[in-house]
Amino acid sequence: MNRYLDGVPINVSTIPTEIGLITNLKEFFFDSMSEILERGTIPSEIGNCRELTDVYIDSQITGSIPTELGLLTKLSTLIMGNRLKGTMPSEIGQLKKLTVLDIRYNQIEGTLPSELGNLRSLDRFAIQHNKFSGSIPSGICESESIRIDYDCTVDECQCCDIPCT
Repeated sequence: MNRYLDGVPINVSTIPTEIGLITNLKEFFFDSMSEILERGTIPSEIGNCRELTDVYIDSQITGSIPTELGLLTKLSTLIMGNRLKGTMPSEIGQLKKLTVLDIRYNQIEGTLPSELGNLRSLDRFAIQHNKFSGSIPSGICESESIRIDYDCTVDECQCCDIPCT
Protein backbone atom coordinates (compact mmCIF):
# COMPACT_ATOMS: atom_id res chain seq x y z
CA MET A 1 0.00 0.00 0.00
CA ASN A 2 1.63 3.25 -1.12
CA ARG A 3 0.19 6.61 -0.16
CA TYR A 4 2.13 9.84 -0.26
CA LEU A 5 1.53 13.54 0.22
CA ASP A 6 4.44 15.45 -1.30
CA GLY A 7 6.65 12.38 -0.88
CA VAL A 8 5.72 11.81 2.78
CA PRO A 9 4.08 8.41 3.45
CA ILE A 10 0.63 8.51 5.06
CA ASN A 11 -1.40 5.70 6.60
CA VAL A 12 -5.07 6.07 5.70
CA SER A 13 -7.52 3.78 3.95
CA THR A 14 -9.72 6.47 2.40
CA ILE A 15 -9.06 9.98 1.14
CA PRO A 16 -10.08 12.27 4.00
CA THR A 17 -12.01 15.49 3.37
CA GLU A 18 -9.26 17.25 5.34
CA ILE A 19 -7.11 16.91 2.22
CA GLY A 20 -8.52 20.32 1.28
CA LEU A 21 -6.77 21.90 4.27
CA ILE A 22 -3.35 21.18 2.73
CA THR A 23 -3.54 24.06 0.27
CA ASN A 24 0.18 23.94 -0.60
CA LEU A 25 0.11 20.22 -1.53
CA LYS A 26 1.97 19.56 -4.80
CA GLU A 27 1.72 15.78 -5.26
CA PHE A 28 -0.92 13.30 -4.18
CA PHE A 29 -0.28 9.58 -4.62
CA PHE A 30 -2.93 7.14 -3.37
CA ASP A 31 -2.30 3.57 -4.43
CA SER A 32 -3.55 0.25 -3.11
CA MET A 33 -0.99 -2.48 -3.59
CA SER A 34 -2.35 -4.65 -0.83
CA GLU A 35 -5.37 -6.86 -0.29
CA ILE A 36 -7.06 -4.19 1.80
CA LEU A 37 -9.93 -2.84 -0.25
CA GLU A 38 -10.26 0.87 0.33
CA ARG A 39 -13.65 2.46 -0.10
CA GLY A 40 -14.83 6.00 -0.30
CA THR A 41 -14.87 8.77 -2.84
CA ILE A 42 -12.61 11.54 -4.01
CA PRO A 43 -13.68 14.43 -1.78
CA SER A 44 -14.61 17.70 -3.48
CA GLU A 45 -12.28 19.44 -1.00
CA ILE A 46 -9.36 18.31 -3.16
CA GLY A 47 -10.21 21.36 -5.28
CA ASN A 48 -8.75 23.54 -2.49
CA CYS A 49 -5.27 22.10 -3.15
CA ARG A 50 -4.49 24.66 -5.87
CA GLU A 51 -0.75 23.90 -5.94
CA LEU A 52 -1.26 20.26 -7.00
CA THR A 53 0.73 19.29 -10.08
CA ASP A 54 0.39 15.50 -9.90
CA VAL A 55 -2.54 13.34 -8.80
CA TYR A 56 -2.33 9.55 -8.92
CA ILE A 57 -5.24 7.59 -7.44
CA ASP A 58 -5.27 3.86 -8.06
CA SER A 59 -7.47 2.20 -5.51
CA GLN A 60 -11.00 0.96 -4.90
CA ILE A 61 -12.29 4.53 -4.75
CA THR A 62 -15.85 4.86 -6.07
CA GLY A 63 -18.17 7.73 -6.84
CA SER A 64 -17.74 10.31 -9.53
CA ILE A 65 -14.91 12.59 -10.61
CA PRO A 66 -15.39 15.81 -8.64
CA THR A 67 -15.93 18.90 -10.78
CA GLU A 68 -13.62 20.72 -8.35
CA LEU A 69 -10.64 19.04 -10.04
CA GLY A 70 -11.12 21.71 -12.71
CA LEU A 71 -9.85 24.27 -10.17
CA LEU A 72 -6.40 22.66 -10.09
CA THR A 73 -4.95 24.77 -12.89
CA LYS A 74 -1.33 23.74 -12.15
CA LEU A 75 -2.13 20.06 -12.63
CA SER A 76 0.07 18.33 -15.21
CA THR A 77 -0.67 14.66 -14.42
CA LEU A 78 -4.06 13.18 -13.57
CA ILE A 79 -4.17 9.40 -13.32
CA MET A 80 -7.24 7.72 -11.83
CA GLY A 81 -7.75 3.99 -12.33
CA ASN A 82 -10.45 2.99 -9.92
CA ARG A 83 -14.11 2.20 -9.88
CA LEU A 84 -15.28 5.69 -10.68
CA LYS A 85 -18.73 6.16 -12.20
CA GLY A 86 -20.75 9.00 -13.61
CA THR A 87 -19.71 11.26 -16.45
CA MET A 88 -16.53 13.16 -17.25
CA PRO A 89 -16.88 16.70 -15.88
CA SER A 90 -16.45 19.45 -18.47
CA GLU A 91 -14.36 21.35 -15.89
CA ILE A 92 -11.42 19.04 -16.64
CA GLY A 93 -11.12 21.01 -19.89
CA GLN A 94 -9.87 23.98 -17.81
CA LEU A 95 -6.62 22.17 -16.95
CA LYS A 96 -4.49 23.78 -19.67
CA LYS A 97 -1.18 22.45 -18.24
CA LEU A 98 -2.37 18.84 -18.21
CA THR A 99 0.05 16.58 -20.09
CA VAL A 100 -1.28 13.20 -18.90
CA LEU A 101 -4.97 12.34 -18.50
CA ASP A 102 -5.33 8.66 -17.74
CA ILE A 103 -8.74 7.47 -16.55
CA ARG A 104 -8.58 3.87 -17.72
CA TYR A 105 -10.36 1.03 -15.92
CA ASN A 106 -13.32 2.94 -14.53
CA GLN A 107 -17.03 2.88 -15.26
CA ILE A 108 -17.35 6.43 -16.56
CA GLU A 109 -20.07 6.80 -19.18
CA GLY A 110 -21.63 9.24 -21.59
CA THR A 111 -19.97 11.43 -24.15
CA LEU A 112 -16.65 13.16 -23.62
CA PRO A 113 -17.23 16.90 -23.08
CA SER A 114 -16.13 19.11 -25.96
CA GLU A 115 -14.17 21.20 -23.41
CA LEU A 116 -11.56 18.42 -23.34
CA GLY A 117 -10.54 19.75 -26.76
CA ASN A 118 -8.96 22.68 -24.87
CA LEU A 119 -6.28 20.36 -23.48
CA ARG A 120 -3.66 21.17 -26.10
CA SER A 121 -0.69 20.22 -23.87
CA LEU A 122 -1.70 16.57 -23.61
CA ASP A 123 0.93 13.97 -24.42
CA ARG A 124 -1.14 11.03 -23.17
CA PHE A 125 -4.92 10.60 -23.24
CA ALA A 126 -6.01 7.16 -22.00
CA ILE A 127 -9.72 6.41 -21.66
CA GLN A 128 -10.12 2.72 -22.48
CA HIS A 129 -12.16 0.31 -20.35
CA ASN A 130 -14.92 2.81 -19.58
CA LYS A 131 -18.42 3.18 -21.00
CA PHE A 132 -17.96 6.23 -23.23
CA SER A 133 -19.98 6.79 -26.36
CA GLY A 134 -19.54 9.22 -29.20
CA SER A 135 -16.31 10.71 -30.43
CA ILE A 136 -13.12 12.06 -28.94
CA PRO A 137 -13.10 15.89 -29.12
CA SER A 138 -11.10 16.99 -32.14
CA GLY A 139 -8.98 19.53 -30.25
CA ILE A 140 -7.25 16.69 -28.41
CA CYS A 141 -5.63 15.55 -31.63
CA GLU A 142 -3.91 18.89 -32.26
CA SER A 143 -0.88 17.97 -30.19
CA GLU A 144 1.75 16.46 -32.49
CA SER A 145 3.13 14.08 -29.89
CA ILE A 146 -0.09 12.86 -28.30
CA ARG A 147 -0.71 9.20 -27.58
CA ILE A 148 -4.39 8.30 -27.44
CA ASP A 149 -5.50 5.01 -25.92
CA TYR A 150 -9.20 4.29 -26.46
CA ASP A 151 -11.61 1.43 -27.04
CA CYS A 152 -11.84 1.02 -30.80
CA THR A 153 -15.21 -0.69 -30.69
CA VAL A 154 -16.85 1.94 -28.50
CA ASP A 155 -15.15 5.30 -28.97
CA GLU A 156 -14.77 7.20 -32.21
CA CYS A 157 -11.70 9.23 -32.99
CA GLN A 158 -12.40 10.72 -36.40
CA CYS A 159 -9.60 13.25 -36.07
CA CYS A 160 -7.01 10.64 -35.13
CA ASP A 161 -4.45 9.38 -37.57
CA ILE A 162 -3.10 7.41 -34.64
CA PRO A 163 -3.78 3.65 -34.66
CA CYS A 164 -6.29 2.46 -32.11
CA THR A 165 -4.63 0.82 -29.08
